[in-house]
Amino acid sequence: MTKQVLYQVLFFFLTLSANLTHANFAYVTNFASNSVSVIDTTTNTVVATITNGIDRPDGVAITPNGQFAYVVNEVSNDVSVIDTSTNTVVTTISDGIGDLPQRVAISPNGQLAYVTNNSSNSVSVIDTSLNMVIATISSGFSGPLGIAITPNGRFAYVANSSSVNVSVVDLSTNMVIAMVTTGIPSDVAITPDGRFVYVAAGSRVSVIDTSTNMLTANILLPQNPQDVAITPDGQFAYVTINFNNQVAVINTSTNMVVATIPFPPSSAPFAIAITPDGRFAYITEGSDNNVSVVDTSTNAIVATFGVGLTPEGIAITPSIAAAKNLRGHQKKNDFAVVYELSNRLQWQPSFAPFGPTVLGYYVYRNGVLIATLSANTFEFVDNDVKKNAKNNYSVVAFGAQGQLGTPATITIH
Repeated sequence: MTKQVLYQVLFFFLTLSANLTHANFAYVTNFASNSVSVIDTTTNTVVATITNGIDRPDGVAITPNGQFAYVVNEVSNDVSVIDTSTNTVVTTISDGIGDLPQRVAISPNGQLAYVTNNSSNSVSVIDTSLNMVIATISSGFSGPLGIAITPNGRFAYVANSSSVNVSVVDLSTNMVIAMVTTGIPSDVAITPDGRFVYVAAGSRVSVIDTSTNMLTANILLPQNPQDVAITPDGQFAYVTINFNNQVAVINTSTNMVVATIPFPPSSAPFAIAITPDGRFAYITEGSDNNVSVVDTSTNAIVATFGVGLTPEGIAITPSIAAAKNLRGHQKKNDFAVVYELSNRLQWQPSFAPFGPTVLGYYVYRNGVLIATLSANTFEFVDNDVKKNAKNNYSVVAFGAQGQLGTPATITIH
């Protein structure tokens, strides 16, 4: 590839990125100001602040379809449900929630939400279609805090902050089937392939093999870790260490710390969430009322901005599924006298069984929008193409709330 061609390709993708707004939003719970800040991750600005129905919020999770955010209110012992299309609390769930609820995780199919009740030593199970507690798992916990669910929806791993272990819950029976000894755990995260659980525990991160529920590694850290999140490709775990104001980056293939990101003194990095494309990590800073953004390609802080008082939990809305298997070819159309060249694009529909609904597709040529199609259209013909012209195309799925899928691209000439 010549330098000129390389620059042309680079320019195309830079132009495309500038034209496409992925419209992911981060929801941040502000404990001391009784609010939830909504951040547009494309501009890193707070676009809404939700106060009605929020009382000392801690954990937050978003449904796989992106339509609702579930916020745990620690002091009032209830859960607020936010409609993300309007950023208003549409209901509050109190019956069946235990004492000092902390964190919440939602099943991969979006049907159930699981809330850890720290003082009640229990987990409440919410039916998200009814927004009612339908079960309480009341044995096998000791100060439950962080919780994560395997991608297949079969098991939940719960950090017991008043003990030195993690409880493994069979979600088909709502029974604890194993206890895995770690340090004193605060949070858990599961790799996208479901094979390993990373536990922020004591002065280490413990790694659990989900096939055996045995420890496979202990990764030592300088201070007690607080929260852990794993990149969508499963290659790295990001761990907040709020006592010495840093974030550790662990390579999951070697279980070695490969980078340490320093934060300002007394910032106390707390919770962490990673964008669906894996490009950025968003970290709440509990002491200075900020959120910082880390570029995961460089592990440098690229933005810091204020939110409410004592930000704690954070969750980011999902992206829409991308158009699949984009293919294209050039053909000659005979219009009696004039021969016209055209480029024909075809693709398969975007599909994520529990993700945001696809409303349609944008088609771009060389970074410029040339067509908007319905969700049931999987073909586009670009007519009157110049001979020997090289055209870069991109097909992008879009949803009701502005979500965009990853561009599917092809070059035709």
